[in-house]
Amino acid sequence: MKKIVIILIGCLLFPISGLPETKDISKLDGNDWREWDSSLRAGYIGGFVVGTGYVCRNISDKGALIMNKFTDSDYLKAIYLWGQAHVNPSKKKSYSHEEVQQILRFQNSWDRTEIDRYVLKSGTVGQIKDGLDVLYDDFKNRQILLADAFYVVKKQIGGSSPEEIETILQMLRSPDKHSKKSSLEFIDKDGKKKTVEFP
Repeated sequence: MKKIVIILIGCLLFPISGLPETKDISKLDGNDWREWDSSLRAGYIGGFVVGTGYVCRNISDKGALIMNKFTDSDYLKAIYLWGQAHVNPSKKKSYSHEEVQQILRFQNSWDRTEIDRYVLKSGTVGQIKDGLDVLYDDFKNRQILLADAFYVVKKQIGGSSPEEIETILQMLRSPDKHSKKSSLEFIDKDGKKKTVEFP
């Protein structure tokens, strides 16, 4: 435990020490991961986990404040207005200032719940490191971005089936990065069609 605390403090104080200065951190992938030593890997994981928790907690706190301003009837009205505005955006309708405020407040609360899935709550630094090591040992996965790989490992720790994981990996291996979808269809081991959310 003491070692993990030291790694996390070091990662927060020197988050990119040891990383190549010329590489865009958002483009790190399995090839970069395999070049790092064990301490750099653990430090990067610690920083990533703390970062996702910090961002999501702060957005959730703001969302909770927004939601506390709703009465039950205002909340139902906001859902209705938001649905009208999004289901048929081409239909021109005038909204009052109050209605626009309700739509925006509902949208902010919706965004808060959507971002919660990005928090890495499950798994230890060691488990995540082992998962990333195994994932990147397969040469087919080395072009998968490190930020995406974290969520593959999160799903594995959470008990996702091999079929779900393979569906996600095939999407992430795709050369067309713009075709990434958050909801993917797959066939489970019993031959049933199912969907998996990613991340």
